[in-house]
Amino acid sequence: MKFLLVSDLHASARALEAISSAAEEHKPDCILIAGDLTTFGPAGFADEVALLGNTPVMAVTGNCDTPDVRERMEALGISIIDRVVRAGSVDIAGVPWNGRKRIFDGASEALVSALGTRDKSRPLVILSHCPALGVLDEAAPGAQAGSQHITDIVHSEKPAALLSGHVHEARGIVRSGGTVFVNAGPAMAGNAALVTFARGKLDAVLL
Repeated sequence: MKFLLVSDLHASARALEAISSAAEEHKPDCILIAGDLTTFGPAGFADEVALLGNTPVMAVTGNCDTPDVRERMEALGISIIDRVVRAGSVDIAGVPWNGRKRIFDGASEALVSALGTRDKSRPLVILSHCPALGVLDEAAPGAQAGSQHITDIVHSEKPAALLSGHVHEARGIVRSGGTVFVNAGPAMAGNAALVTFARGKLDAVLL
């Protein structure tokens, strides 16, 4: 499986152009969007996202996505919020922004239940707007914007990858404890990442 990872589109035309171009060049099986499709709307931007590159889209919300954006994502069938879905040989868990202002409050009961009942023999990829605490989460030197709750999920579920966004300044890839952490950087600045899973191995590269 080949995934194009993007985050933090913020209703930007440049983001749509960058994603369409990357999808055309790399021909991913799916586009994964780690939240902040918009900057507090408009909800209609989700319609443009759903049509990107004629490629299936799976997305979660970020802290700048309003309830009507989430509703539109669900109506369009691109939301994997609080669900675990199958994508080839990989399971993808969708962790939306769940909190107030800059404080992420943790996973919902629905997602915890879905993680608890999934087939543990299948590799897991977590798609989350918020990064784990201390990994690709520095908004400024010494200023961490990640979540201990996400770190706890990583420790308990031991995913093959945690794919996140939110912290525009922390674009990068880190391998730690058997998990590949990826922050593709803001799509509004033309950034993306390519994540591949083949023969039991997960690799990622920044685009």
